[in-house]
Amino acid sequence: MRHDKTPNTGGPPHCVFQVSGGDLKQPLPVMVEEEGSNWKVDWLTFTEFKDELLQRFLESYQDEPKRFHVMMRRTHYFDDDIPGLDKLTCFEIQPPMPGFTGHVFARRATPLAHDLDRYVGWEVSKAAAIVEIQWRKEGSQQWVELTAVPQYNWRNPAAAPAPVKAELVE
Repeated sequence: MRHDKTPNTGGPPHCVFQVSGGDLKQPLPVMVEEEGSNWKVDWLTFTEFKDELLQRFLESYQDEPKRFHVMMRRTHYFDDDIPGLDKLTCFEIQPPMPGFTGHVFARRATPLAHDLDRYVGWEVSKAAAIVEIQWRKEGSQQWVELTAVPQYNWRNPAAAPAPVKAELVE
């Protein structure tokens, strides 16, 4: 699907393959990164996508926060099931495969909100990112808060300096 000999996120060359077959419900992207004279498979993202961990997390309340590799974009949210919606910004997140999306909310007027405005503003159609999300409760209402974005790309953290702009993905 993609071969970056000199990635704009820094780090060594990497490739993204689409893998299908076996017990996979649909084709999955698999990232491999050059390490010396060998190539290393990113098993963390493969397992996350194969086991639909993001979808499973968003389906029901969980006490602990989790990190996921997502495609994200800013979006509007018009339902009235989120308390304090006027103080939140909505983002649509999804794995790289079609078929599932979820909504998460970041608190406005925070350092995270300012970073999100800079990297994932309205002009960005989709950005790859690693996000940390946490379920919240207020009375009978539950929603998922976007609490951190450790990276605005999916590269190995040791090889991925902060980008100047979020990496757009077609």
